Amino acid sequence: MSDHWYTYGFPAYLLLRTGMPEQAVRYGIGNTYAEAVNGLTETPIQSTGRDGGVFAALRWLNSEGTIDFADIDVPFDPETSVPRLGDAVEHDENEEPDGVQFILPPENSGQIVEVSYGWDGEYIYERAFDKSDRTTTYSCYELPVATASEWDAENDTEAPEPEKSDVNDWDTVAYFVRTFPDDSVTGEGACDVEVQVGAFDGVWFLRTTDDAGGDDDCDGTVYSTRSKAEAAAAEFAADCDEGDGEVAEEYLARKLEEQAGDPDPDGTWCVYWTTVDDEYPEDRYPTRDAATAACEIAQAALVQHAPGGLLCGYSVAHLVDGKWAEVK
Repeated sequence: MSDHWYTYGFPAYLLLRTGMPEQAVRYGIGNTYAEAVNGLTETPIQSTGRDGGVFAALRWLNSEGTIDFADIDVPFDPETSVPRLGDAVEHDENEEPDGVQFILPPENSGQIVEVSYGWDGEYIYERAFDKSDRTTTYSCYELPVATASEWDAENDTEAPEPEKSDVNDWDTVAYFVRTFPDDSVTGEGACDVEVQVGAFDGVWFLRTTDDAGGDDDCDGTVYSTRSKAEAAAAEFAADCDEGDGEVAEEYLARKLEEQAGDPDPDGTWCVYWTTVDDEYPEDRYPTRDAATAACEIAQAALVQHAPGGLLCGYSVAHLVDGKWAEVK
């Protein structure tokens, strides 16, 4: 099996390692140069300017017998200098894409209709300039789904499809709140779950991760572009969210407030304030659960504003025979 790989980047960046580990082609940022380099020492072997570009460098390497054009898996065909295109994407043919730099393959130069190509980081654009009527049209395509290496010709099995377990780098693009039962006042805990996207071999996957040790809730669905994966991640997060667009901390605070409810001046339960030289009941509530929730809210606010060793605090008390008794 040949040892080469690529990073999608037409026309921004390409690294191609050939069957000989010491040979590589590096295609510079901005399509300003292409160079054959020694993959071990990073020493330039041959550089070409903008006119020849990466195609000239590839042909030079091939003339040296270091690579086989038939065994290169990059977003363009090195023999024709034409990108390999994925599925067509709806695009106004008269609208020039913003910020896209087009390159004209040498073979297309001088044709009645000159076809050039550009890349915006997500899609490949094809620009057709018709010299006969001076009109220009644009088409848009997804990157082709491809693997980074080919099986040897004598291998009868198909190359394995990329799997989510192959992904090493993940980016968080969405969040949602997951709840679980616990022994808190509300009987419910919550954690923030991150929905992440990651790529391998030109395709994208989703996964979930959280600090509570939850399992990955996403399956192995493959997405052809990052934007499609991010859209799926946002939809997944919205479907799974047990909050109301909050983070877990906000969700738990809201549930406490809902459990506390409004004070009841006739309630037999209260939030009780105690200091080293004074104590008294504050808001009263009809049930112990409501008073407990209100007490937690008050104590959390006190600690936030006066952290450290406090000689005062809130507790829950019950009115028994006309006297308030703290509940431990």
